[in-house]
Amino acid sequence: MTVSDLIDATVNYVKSSKMNLEKSKKDLEELKLGKKRAQSLNAANEPSSSTKSTSQIEFHEMGPNMIVVLITGLYNIATFNNIIRLCHETEGVEVLSTNFQLNGNSTLQISFETQIDTNSTMEFKATTLCDKIKELIYGPSCNNDMIISQQHLWDYKIEFDALELLPTINQNPNMYNYMQNVYETHSFF
Repeated sequence: MTVSDLIDATVNYVKSSKMNLEKSKKDLEELKLGKKRAQSLNAANEPSSSTKSTSQIEFHEMGPNMIVVLITGLYNIATFNNIIRLCHETEGVEVLSTNFQLNGNSTLQISFETQIDTNSTMEFKATTLCDKIKELIYGPSCNNDMIISQQHLWDYKIEFDALELLPTINQNPNMYNYMQNVYETHSFF
């Protein structure tokens, strides 16, 4: 190899290394953005604007007393935990199963069987719960700009970003009883 060939090979190597470095930096920034998006809450503990715009929620009625909630684009585990807490503590519905995934595709399976007597009451409660979940994810302006948010009236706890799994009775009866006691709310009114 001549000196000019060595110089050309070195220049090509430096260019390819520079391109690989830029690609790695871009990938790192995307990973950091994804991590920030997963933890993004503003001071009012509401989803950030990027979370609000990308999240989609669907409610599927699987039976007369069963609803499956599918949430795509939700990367914030604290919001997911608050949805579980809203269902369980505030609305008094049974959360049968939960599944939070870091890729943003999460599911909840909830049952109205234990708390509801008539279908009309169940439908009203399901509609109210769906509206509250939407407000929790999208913010107070998701349903109607004229409606003032009553989220402060829900009286649910907001805790840290720890993943709390609610086991089913079949998985661990002792843990289930313990979790039921932990999530019991005491009303002062």
